[in-house]
Amino acid sequence: MLQSSGDEDAADPPTEDQITDEPVAQERLEARRFKRLRRNRLLSRFSIQSKLVLMMVLCATIAAAVVGLIAFQAGRSSLRTQVFNRLTEVRESQSRALESEFKDLKNSLVLYSHGAIAVPALQTFIAGFDQLADATINPAQQQSIADYYNDTLTTHS
Repeated sequence: MLQSSGDEDAADPPTEDQITDEPVAQERLEARRFKRLRRNRLLSRFSIQSKLVLMMVLCATIAAAVVGLIAFQAGRSSLRTQVFNRLTEVRESQSRALESEFKDLKNSLVLYSHGAIAVPALQTFIAGFDQLADATINPAQQQSIADYYNDTLTTHS
């Protein structure tokens, strides 16, 4: 049988009659038979019942892995949603508490500013401020005021 030099696998395999004369071809045929027998022996070690049990165990394991993966994804998504909802709830609660504090502070300030002591104190402050508007200060007093503000306000900022 003629074959091309680079295409040995593409041709039909030779029959036993064609290769009995050639020792190399005889060895190839025996090697193929041995592989087939070895493959058949490997599978024949186990009974059909063992093979079925093995297939069932593999199917059950794969199914459990898929279900576990899906449950993990769903659980993670659910927990993430709950965490975001809880954080939103805490943020809104803190916002309400802060608004309540400012409202209480504003109400207290209104009460204290209309009280019996605040009105005369404010009138006295306005009168004193008006007296200072007409007063003159010398450069030493001006420097003393500037130093006070520079030392007190800039070092605490």
